[in-house]
Amino acid sequence: MLRRATPVIGVYRFASEGNAAAIDAEAPERRRMKNLRQEQEDEDARFTASLAGLAVTLFLALVGLYLLDALSTESRLEDCLLQGRMDCLPIHVAVLKQ
Repeated sequence: MLRRATPVIGVYRFASEGNAAAIDAEAPERRRMKNLRQEQEDEDARFTASLAGLAVTLFLALVGLYLLDALSTESRLEDCLLQGRMDCLPIHVAVLKQ
């Protein structure tokens, strides 16, 4: 008679031949559940990484748009000044009411 130890709430008991088949039948179910939990954790990690990548991409796109606008403004100002014009930048004068 072959007996092996199986954990039961922190205490080891020996499985007899009668309930060894039941214990062996539970092992694939436990492995399947463990695999499902691992797959869920992997999926969560991929989702988090995807969101982080999207956030970085959006940030870089916004910085690129800001730089594009700033360089365009500077380019227009330089073109105006190279033409010898004096009124390149508008001057806003506050109107004083008397």
